[in-house]
Amino acid sequence: ITPLLIPSDFAYTPAIYNLPTNTLVDVDPYTIIGESLTFVITNGTLPNELTMNSQNGNIYGLVSVSHPFTTITIKAYNDVGFVSTDISFKFTNPPINFKYPKNEYYQVLNTEFEITPSLNGDPCIFSVVDGQLPPGLTINQLTGTISGTPTTVGIYVMKIAAVNDGGIDNFIIGIAVMNIPTIQYPQAKYSIVRNTDNCFSPIYTGE
Repeated sequence: ITPLLIPSDFAYTPAIYNLPTNTLVDVDPYTIIGESLTFVITNGTLPNELTMNSQNGNIYGLVSVSHPFTTITIKAYNDVGFVSTDISFKFTNPPINFKYPKNEYYQVLNTEFEITPSLNGDPCIFSVVDGQLPPGLTINQLTGTISGTPTTVGIYVMKIAAVNDGGIDNFIIGIAVMNIPTIQYPQAKYSIVRNTDNCFSPIYTGE
């Protein structure tokens, strides 16, 4: 006869792991009571690059690709009983190489404007985190496209952030909104006296 403790108080802490890809995972049970235990997965599947030690419940590996939110049920048992707990994993490729085609734009007042960024990584949420867009322009939170018709002259500098569960990347962009310049002199034709000083001042608009 071999006396054994019935397994109990089994848990991983934290029980939810929301991590960027290429993060080393090395997770042990936070608490477990019992002797001569064996650990098995009874529901769900670990990401391909993670493995679980059946003797101590350690979960280990380096996940290099994104993986959706998944909940795994793990059972710890011996010859006199068992206990189960859940642990969840999600891996996300962080945004990298986030950029718009140019850093600086010169835009005519009241004319249509549109630019779309590029990046590597899983889908992101885009927002202005510093500065402001020219009045009349908006940013699409899902694509990062900045579009609209600027209505106010000025120089606008802003920091755009691309964010997902894996991380954040930023890009600084400047947009100068200007009027098309116009210029004219009071007269189109002048008759002047030779060898005398003359000054003709223009009338102009623009920045």
